Amino acid sequence: MDLVNRYLQAVQFWLPDHLKRDIIAELSEDLHAQIEEREAALGRPLNTPEIEDLLKQRGAPIIVANSFLPQRYLIGPLLFPVYLLVLKIALIGYMIPWVLTFVGFVVFDSAYHNGWVAQSWLQNAHSLWGSLWNSAFITIGIVTAIFAILERVQPKTHFLETFEPKSLPAVRKTAVIPRIGTSIELAVDVVLAVWIAYSLTSPVVYDSPNLRITLAPHWYLFFLAWLAVVLVSGAISATNLIYPYWTRRKILIRFFSECFGGVMFSWMLSTRIVAQLTITNLSLERCAWLVSRINYWGARGVPFALTIFIGIAIANAWVRLRTLDRAKYSNCIPSPTT
Repeated sequence: MDLVNRYLQAVQFWLPDHLKRDIIAELSEDLHAQIEEREAALGRPLNTPEIEDLLKQRGAPIIVANSFLPQRYLIGPLLFPVYLLVLKIALIGYMIPWVLTFVGFVVFDSAYHNGWVAQSWLQNAHSLWGSLWNSAFITIGIVTAIFAILERVQPKTHFLETFEPKSLPAVRKTAVIPRIGTSIELAVDVVLAVWIAYSLTSPVVYDSPNLRITLAPHWYLFFLAWLAVVLVSGAISATNLIYPYWTRRKILIRFFSECFGGVMFSWMLSTRIVAQLTITNLSLERCAWLVSRINYWGARGVPFALTIFIGIAIANAWVRLRTLDRAKYSNCIPSPTT
């Protein structure tokens, strides 16, 4: 029945989360009833080609999934799940290069940088929002127009209605957290915890013949906060080694610890954390100027750092919650051994 389970998984992919369990359970029961009926008529189990024929008669996974969904207008139920998926990919693919390009202009283009520094945060936010929204609107419009055209072409060409059951992907075990990745996370947490604990002994975080970096007197507060974050992360990783499944409690704890770490790092940037630099063959005045520049740009970068850290925490939590939800919905798909 592995082919049937793969078919159910493919149908499940195109369904909204709140409908997956009921629809897949109903479809699974119906398919297995058809198979049992044919096996009873033939007096033997169905072979793979016969199961493939049955699934082809049932229809392509995207067609079957959309038969359970309500009608929509500009983009019909057949293409709407694909449209949402492509739209998300397009927006993410646009946002990341946009942010990187913006940061590059601010850092490396003196004219752009001077204009940015000269304005207030409110003016900068208004300018950023206008640029971001205009480009995002164009992206959404292009994707929507393409799928509106495909919606009119599909009834004539039927390009989505043919599929081969053999090409369906294998059934995934979405609930299990890979122990290899967890082991790497735990090892990194241990190394970081040891380094932070060692760094708590002195405000000098780097000392070599050519470079010496000394932090401000309040440095230990941030290191203690990061040590707490790393210990929480390590505890969760150790738990995942024993019980390799995400739970809502573990996701919530990891989310708040990541947000706390991001807030503390952003706060550190705003407090002129670097107290002194000593660099070989560089005058004291030049070293002092470098310290002022580092602290200045650290303070200017607080909104970006906070946005990035909170964004990463939200993205990680969302991925883990999706993994947890997919594991729940996949429980209605029989395992290949049953």
